[in-house]
Parts: sequence; structure tokens; C-alpha cells
Amino acid sequence: MSTKDTIRDLHVALPAPFRWGATLTAGTGPCAALAADLGLDTVRFALRWSDLAGEDPRRPLATVRSELAALRERGLAIELALPGHDLPASLAEAGGWTERSSAERYADYAAGLARGLADLVERWIVLPEPVALARRPEAAATLRAAHHVNLAHGMAARAIRAEVSDEARVGFSLDLAVLDPADETSSADHLAAERAQLVANKIVLGPLLDATYPIELIEGTRHLTDWSFVHAGDLHTARVRVDELGVSYHPPRTVRAVPDAPAPAGWPGCEGLELGAPAADDRALSARGLYDIVTALDTAYEGSDLSVVCAPARLAPSAEDAPHERLVDLREHLSELHAAVADGAQVVACILDSLCDGSLASVDGSEVRLTEAGFWFRDLLANQRERRAADPAQRRPAETKDRRRSLRRLLRRR
Repeated sequence: MSTKDTIRDLHVALPAPFRWGATLTAGTGPCAALAADLGLDTVRFALRWSDLAGEDPRRPLATVRSELAALRERGLAIELALPGHDLPASLAEAGGWTERSSAERYADYAAGLARGLADLVERWIVLPEPVALARRPEAAATLRAAHHVNLAHGMAARAIRAEVSDEARVGFSLDLAVLDPADETSSADHLAAERAQLVANKIVLGPLLDATYPIELIEGTRHLTDWSFVHAGDLHTARVRVDELGVSYHPPRTVRAVPDAPAPAGWPGCEGLELGAPAADDRALSARGLYDIVTALDTAYEGSDLSVVCAPARLAPSAEDAPHERLVDLREHLSELHAAVADGAQVVACILDSLCDGSLASVDGSEVRLTEAGFWFRDLLANQRERRAADPAQRRPAETKDRRRSLRRLLRRR
């Protein structure tokens, strides 16, 4: 199949408008120019907390304003992402996210950015990838950290809206997992996968979207903690209006029941099971989980706008087949995303995890070079612009309900 044929096939289901974007970090000037040249609609601009706050801020807010203004001048909308992994030193030394004070300080940080940057920012993404952020080697510490991260989500969203307006658009980008039973015929493996889902997905989906923790999670971890770190009113604070529910996609993993096995590190309450390695080597299998998680979210949280963050294969540039493998990986992931849209999923945006990490382009000094996948993606965006111009009133296809898989049972709301 030719590149043009592939591009045409990938576009048959796209709604309009549909945002295409990529993540940039502060200080990546050449990549900012590339974002505009490619025809992206949006840049997700990621800041480092310790660079802007704490005892020794290394990046003045004025510098960030200048970078954002330059992106706006190129016609790019700004989504400001506020990760929480790079805490100021004093918070990290005090215990990081295992301490409630980190949530309070993060909300103050978000409020300060809202005061200084609101005129340049279209959307705010608070604490992307919260599950990885909370995970600790000790089981009880993971649960404490997860709750404080959930609390910080709500506190930060409220702080941003208090500074800007209640209409400020705030979204989440959750690192949800696709966890399949290793043996589809094994009831024990199915039960093990359901238990793993509690600490992979429901530990964030419950508080942020339903203001509750699953009773199975609480009862299954009573031997680790009494949950006294959850204060009265916390779950009400954690749940806020979500303007866009994002998923930061990672390849599927299998779960096998293994009697007497200790819980994997960072997976509290998951004794008696074994996690398989992410399915990153099989491109089709790796991408298939993207369809699964998007359609499952659309089913469980009907009416929510969804966005997807996906990363093309990160392969060593010296690998002989790396350029082609990146192209195959990107094409497989976007095919699965478009299949989900064709089956009615309310997806409004696709954000590539990084623009200049070698997947789409590489940077050599001030020079940016597109990879094979980068050239393909550029043509894809050009085709999208042509379709918009030819039919500005494109409508989302009717939902077919013909979904090849569904995680509805694993993401159902209680």
C-alpha cells in the first residue's frame, strides 16, 4: 500500500474539528518552529516544577511567557502541562507525594502559573501520568502518594479556575493500563487482571471522576493501611469538572495468577499475580490496546471529550531498521485511534508524546531533520487540512457499536 493510500484510509473516520499536537519542553526552540511547519494545531508545553518554584528557581516566568508567546505567534494553541515528578527540593526531601503538603504546594504552584500565563494558555493539563507519579517501592507509600496526587488534581483545577475563571479549560492525562489475562480461558487469570486494574486504573478514575475509591481496593489493601490519609471532604475536592479526559497510552501487559507470589513493587494488594512485560515488540499487539482503552473510556464515561497521547517507537537512531520501525509504529497507533473514532468514540485530539526525540525528528544544533515517520506524519497533516478545507462541516460518524473488544467490565462505574 502506498503512503498516500494509507493516509487516505486513516482519515475516513476523523471528525472535524480534530486537534493534532505534540509535546514540547521548555528550551526547545528549533522544535517549536517544526511544530508550526508541520501544521500542528496545538503544542502541549511541559514545564518542570523545580525550574519555576522552590528555593532556587532556575527558569523565570518571563522566559516561559516569551516561549509561549513565540508559539502563539506561529499560530499554535498552547496546552500547558504541569507534571509533578520534579518537585522542589524541600518537598522531595520531606517525602514527596507521600505527604499531603505536596498537594497543597502544587495547587499554589498552579495558581501562580494561572496568574502569570492565563492570557497565553488555552488548556491546562494537571499532573499528567499520575499512576507512575504515585508508584513507590513500598505498597503503603504508593497508596498514600496516589491519594495525594488525586487530591492535587482537584485542588490545582480549582486553583486555576479561581485565578482565571470558572470557564478555564482543565484536562487530565491519565496513564491508564490495558491489562489482559495471560490465559483467556483461565478464570484465575481473569480475577488477577481485575485486581491489577484496581491499582492501575481505578485508583485514579474512581476519585477523579466518581469521588470514590472502589470498595474492592480498600478491602484488598486493609492489611497495608487503614486509609486514614483520606480526610473528610478529600474526595469531593478531588472530583472536578474535566473538560477533556486524556489517556497517555502505554502498550498492554498480561496478568497471570501465581499463588503465593509477592505483589509486584508499586502494585499494592496484588499478591498472587505476575505481570508480563509490556507488549512493545509486537507492533500490532502494542497498538491494539489503544483502541481498547479509548473505547472503554468512551463507554464508561459517555459524553466526555477524550484526547490521546501516544508515542511512536523510541528506537536507537543507530539501529538499521529504526526509521522504518518508527513509521510502522506510528501508523499502527493512528490506525487504532481512527478505528475507535469510527466506532463512535468521542476523541477530539491526538498529541504525540514528543516531537524531537528521534521518532519524528532529530535535532543537531539548530538544525532539525525529519525522520521517515516525520515525513509521513507531515503528509498526514496536509491531507487533514485538505479535508477540512473541502468539507468544513464534517460530522462525526454514527456510532456502530461494532467494537472488537471492550473493557467496559473492567472500567465500569460503581
